[in-house]
Amino acid sequence: MTSPTGSEFNAPTRATKDEGAPFTHGAFSQFFKKDRAAYEVLRGYRSVNPSNPVHLVSDGGDDMSDLAEIFHCDFVHERLRTHRWASQYVWLQRVNRACLTTFAEVDWILVLESDVECFRSPVHLPRYPLSGGPTGCPWTPALQKFFAQKWGPRFREGGLGSRFRGCGGSIFNRRAFVESFANTDYHAFEQGCLLDYRIAFAEDAALTYVLHADGHDSGPWEELARSDDPGKHRCAFAHADKRYYNKPYPLHPNVVVASSGVENCV
Repeated sequence: MTSPTGSEFNAPTRATKDEGAPFTHGAFSQFFKKDRAAYEVLRGYRSVNPSNPVHLVSDGGDDMSDLAEIFHCDFVHERLRTHRWASQYVWLQRVNRACLTTFAEVDWILVLESDVECFRSPVHLPRYPLSGGPTGCPWTPALQKFFAQKWGPRFREGGLGSRFRGCGGSIFNRRAFVESFANTDYHAFEQGCLLDYRIAFAEDAALTYVLHADGHDSGPWEELARSDDPGKHRCAFAHADKRYYNKPYPLHPNVVVASSGVENCV
């Protein structure tokens, strides 16, 4: 089956459920440790997106079922940790399963990593099937050459075949991903890893590779800023907030968290 071109994903494929929202989206989160960073990002997202679906995965680590209950997430406790060569294919499988279950009724999926700040619900429709930070990282010359030969005039400096995006706070089209993943078996994925080793270890590189390999473009999203950008509050999300890394899980028996994710001391 031939996959649609990226231009077919510049508009939502379904009507939104939430009145006033410009498009439907959910959030995918995977963590190893149940620490304060995991808690804060889920609390931040829920505070501005109270009804959007969230798929939470423990990556062979802590039991996060209480986090899932507090913040109304679908939770899967995986036993395998994705930190070995080419194991990001396992991460992609997890994303694909979430696309077919938790996210079956949404158009776009946010990559909600533990260093994402959330300020409001997004209002700007993503322009690309994978929309993220303003610059991204260049693919290796070997992989750029591969994509240039594969896509010819569709190869785009800053986009298709040129550089990868997909960091925390990025957003991708659900249908584009599902069809691209179906067209990328493990052998094709491993070939990409041999051309750029970051695909084997980095979620953002793995996500972009699968979409680029199927001909879907990527580019910036005006709803995502860096956390060190003084104007970040103009956006819905910011990436690279490390304040809560390696800090302990904050809840104790005298704290009750309401369904909105707001703490109430008792």
